[in-house]
Amino acid sequence: MSLFYSARTGGFYTSEIHGAATPDDAVEVTSDRHRELMSAQARGAVIVPTPNGHPRARFPEIEERRQILISTTRAEASRRIRAFSPEWRQINDLRDPTPAGARRFEAIDAIRCACGRIEAEIAAASATELSEIAVKDHADWPQFETGKAT
Repeated sequence: MSLFYSARTGGFYTSEIHGAATPDDAVEVTSDRHRELMSAQARGAVIVPTPNGHPRARFPEIEERRQILISTTRAEASRRIRAFSPEWRQINDLRDPTPAGARRFEAIDAIRCACGRIEAEIAAASATELSEIAVKDHADWPQFETGKAT
């Protein structure tokens, strides 16, 4: 399988999946290099193009890393809220309050509180600690079981 990176889109492509749809600026990347880049991205790096269009991992400065993690945390909180109670359900719960709706809002509040705790952890973390924060798998996120917060 041939792998390619497009500086224009900032994405990776495979000849088998994308074929002729691979952008015309794409450059070939070895599978080892792709693995290295993905590993660096998992540790907080941003994949950016070099002047000749090849991908490289850039580790942002600590304050930029904090902002990226905070944005990621807020996006994860929004994703979790929508997965638990989509906007249409929240509107219905506001228009016609029920005990089940109140429980859903309590769960949403628990997600928001967890988001706040994770953001506080990010704000206080050292550079080394920042690289160890896994937002999506963070232990502070509440767990839900059959529509109920646990």
